[in-house]
Amino acid sequence: MSKNKEAIIKTVSCSDCDPRILKKHEQAELLAGFGLWELDLNKKIIYCSAGVEKIYGLENGPYQYAKIENMVLPKYRERKNKAFRDMIEKGLHYDVEFEIKKKGNGNIASIHSVAEFEPQSNIVSGSIYDISKQKMAEALIKKSEEDYRNLFQNHHAVMLIIDSETAGIVHANSAASKFYGWSQSELCNMKMTDINTLGKEISSKVKSAFEKREKNYFLFKHRLSNGEVRDVEIHAGTVMFGGKTRLLSIIHDITERRKAEKTIERLAYHDSLTNLPNRKMFIENLSKSISNVSKNNSKFSLLYIDLDNFKNVNDNYGHHMGDMFLKRVVRRLTKSLGESSNISRLGGDEFTVILEGISDVKELSLISDKILSTLKHPFKINNKDNFISASIGISIFPDDGSSVEKLLNNSDAAMYQAKNNGKDGYCFFSEELNQAIKRKNDIKSELRIALKNNELDLYYQPKIDVSKNEIVGLEALTRWIRDGHNSIYPDEFIPIAEESGLIFELDKWVLMTACKQIDTWEKAGIRGQKIAVNISAAHFKKGRILQTVKETLNQIPISPRSLEIEITETMFMEDIDEAISILNNLRSIGIEISVDDFGTGYSSLSYLKKLPINKVKIDKSFISDLTNDSGNAILTQAIIKMSELLNLNVVAEGVECKDQVDILSEYGCHWMQGYYFAKPMTASKYETFIKDWKN
Repeated sequence: MSKNKEAIIKTVSCSDCDPRILKKHEQAELLAGFGLWELDLNKKIIYCSAGVEKIYGLENGPYQYAKIENMVLPKYRERKNKAFRDMIEKGLHYDVEFEIKKKGNGNIASIHSVAEFEPQSNIVSGSIYDISKQKMAEALIKKSEEDYRNLFQNHHAVMLIIDSETAGIVHANSAASKFYGWSQSELCNMKMTDINTLGKEISSKVKSAFEKREKNYFLFKHRLSNGEVRDVEIHAGTVMFGGKTRLLSIIHDITERRKAEKTIERLAYHDSLTNLPNRKMFIENLSKSISNVSKNNSKFSLLYIDLDNFKNVNDNYGHHMGDMFLKRVVRRLTKSLGESSNISRLGGDEFTVILEGISDVKELSLISDKILSTLKHPFKINNKDNFISASIGISIFPDDGSSVEKLLNNSDAAMYQAKNNGKDGYCFFSEELNQAIKRKNDIKSELRIALKNNELDLYYQPKIDVSKNEIVGLEALTRWIRDGHNSIYPDEFIPIAEESGLIFELDKWVLMTACKQIDTWEKAGIRGQKIAVNISAAHFKKGRILQTVKETLNQIPISPRSLEIEITETMFMEDIDEAISILNNLRSIGIEISVDDFGTGYSSLSYLKKLPINKVKIDKSFISDLTNDSGNAILTQAIIKMSELLNLNVVAEGVECKDQVDILSEYGCHWMQGYYFAKPMTASKYETFIKDWKN
């Protein structure tokens, strides 16, 4: 059944396919009297297409395999089960005929089924054909030659009686004359080789297979009188005619069915938008490349291409234009690599290229540069120039992996490294990258456990008003110390938490822990502490942080005014109106808002005017060179002055020496935070610090 396996059945409900096309496929099955099925041997569940359900009289699948098997008439079960076992255990082809009792009306139906077993997935995929009409015709023909002649002549099925020695047509019924376009007498003066487009060698093999009783049905292409070629399925048997044993062939036109199968197969193995091989076919092609190259002890390369910031095209122009854009990208890739190139679309804006026989780093670099170059030219959308770039990851077989999974994962990892390197470039997989990936995966796994077991800590760094010599707040900073001494720094584990989705759980833990600490201090008489908590961009979007804050405050009875939320510039750049709404809701509860790392993003004065914020925190990169870099000094002074005009408090981060304190004070910034005053510390050490500070 070639590639008609699980994907073909699932294609029938594929969300990417036009419903009209799917409807036509279903109608083709129902009209042709055939259907597709797939058996999951692990679950003992069988999935059936609409054609199978019609033949069996079933509905609302999937079904237990035992239920389907019980519909087989008892006299056929042993032979059918043996064929099934031989397929599983010996790898033999499954090709059986049997009868079933249909559900509902109880009618008996004759079935011809073929199947293939896929050991790797433990799945059997097959098809069935309703041959009740053919069987009925055969049974009636055998009744008597006299009855047969009358039946043969007038039966609606196309029938030929053939001399098995000469392949000459001895007799043809009226249906055959109508189908082939020749008169009955003309057909009787012809041989099967006159209408069969297969060569004599194949015809001889077919004859041999029939004589050995290896099979009694065959697929051919038959030529009609007008020159048209039709796909036919022939069920053959012997019959006495004119006192001699002849070959009776019942011919069924399956041209439309074959067209439907090919269309379904194409949809199963090709991307409906770009017509490129899809992920399923790519996996098969990559597996074949591994097999072919392994035999020759040679190498090949895999390129993993991901478009940079393609989401912006969909967001700005809509998905329809995004699809058109992808088609144009594919045309450029194909032109750059050649029509015969092995390009596949994995999905979305991700593509792969298999380069057999190419493993030289210089050559691969040239190919990658060519791909990147062809994408640099602008794409016109609505008469506007739009630009796109790509990140490419490269892995080489067998150096970077000898399996489909390993090669794909490693090229994917190299692609992400190319993105981390600034995008619009390529990266070769390497052992160093492999170790980095391993460490990232280890950290992700351990972080999940650490969050579950409450193994993280919150440290607190005070903010000082140097003009009054007072503590005006603290910033909560997450610390992860493994085994009591090995620290993993936030710069490493927080990006991993963001990539893996653990950032939501981490944000919630930080917020809950900070609020619990405020409550503990309040009860211990350490009052008036305001803790600032950093939240992630993902948590801020769509107002998720608002729900988290409300849930936390409902559990911990503290004043919202003792809590401060720190956001970064990038969080409100994407959708300023949404950001304003979220911040207004937080402010309405009583929570203060500060913009952290100010000056490192791309926000403008107009944004600051609109945002309902309380504080601006000057990034430590400006403060560190304050005494040596006049440019930084001017920018810092400008930020302080601008914030003053907007009635915003200013906090300078990263203050480490007395000179910085003096300069900032001179500029009018009196709230400071940094190692000059105190390093981040545990809650218990802060309790000692605040006592010493007051004294």
